[in-house]
Amino acid sequence: MAWTCPTSGDNAANARAIIATDAMFFNWMNSPARQACRNVTANDVFQAMQTRGTGSSSTQIADLNSKITGKKKDLETKTLEASIAKDRASMNSRPELTANYYDGWFPLNRPMKRVTVTVLIGISTFFLVIGFFLILNLLGIQTSFSVYVPYSEMGSSKPIMILLGIIVVLLGIIIYNYMY
Repeated sequence: MAWTCPTSGDNAANARAIIATDAMFFNWMNSPARQACRNVTANDVFQAMQTRGTGSSSTQIADLNSKITGKKKDLETKTLEASIAKDRASMNSRPELTANYYDGWFPLNRPMKRVTVTVLIGISTFFLVIGFFLILNLLGIQTSFSVYVPYSEMGSSKPIMILLGIIVVLLGIIIYNYMY
């Protein structure tokens, strides 16, 4: 089928008719009869091709590309939000590991270690016992402690030294277990 020059309207309308389909444009490009066509010039077709991608006459590929770009931005946003949510969740599962120096008024090194917790429990128990005996003293109940050390022929300091040695060994074991 031979190509015929469109004559349905002005030069711009005829140029739009040529670029409407790829077959029509291909036939126009390869036809020797286009030189004789006075209704459409190569400049008119060039102008129609430049304005095709703008406005409401954009192609389906351009629409899909813009949708892909928008979806990629949405994906990046959702990935960032998921990363932030993951970090927040990890902080909530073990908050003592992510504490900072401004979390309390008492000067503790954060995050607290097992040794620190043990020392704090020991100190608080000591002060609780002291407070209990002070309250008993205010109520008029007098308390006293005495330790009976049996006398042995080996000398009176031998059982105390054995007890002191056992206490030192047990404290060493406790400290070693909490350090490692």
